[in-house]
Amino acid sequence: MTAAQRAARSARLRRLLGDDDIKDALASVEADLLQAWRGCHDAAQRETLWHTLNAYDRLRSRLMTWSQSDIAALARKR
Repeated sequence: MTAAQRAARSARLRRLLGDDDIKDALASVEADLLQAWRGCHDAAQRETLWHTLNAYDRLRSRLMTWSQSDIAALARKR
């Protein structure tokens, strides 16, 4: 991926992650998963919810990292 492509991806992700509707949706999904996990008494289902919550966290973290690191990479190239 070129520096220009990374910069464009970063800009798109920053707009997406900064959108209030997206923020609300992500917070709602996280809250739903946490509530389901905390209220679950079945061990297998609880573990599945835990893995789902961790996958959600990894996705959110990756998107945030890409939105920040791509700009940093572009700045280093200049």
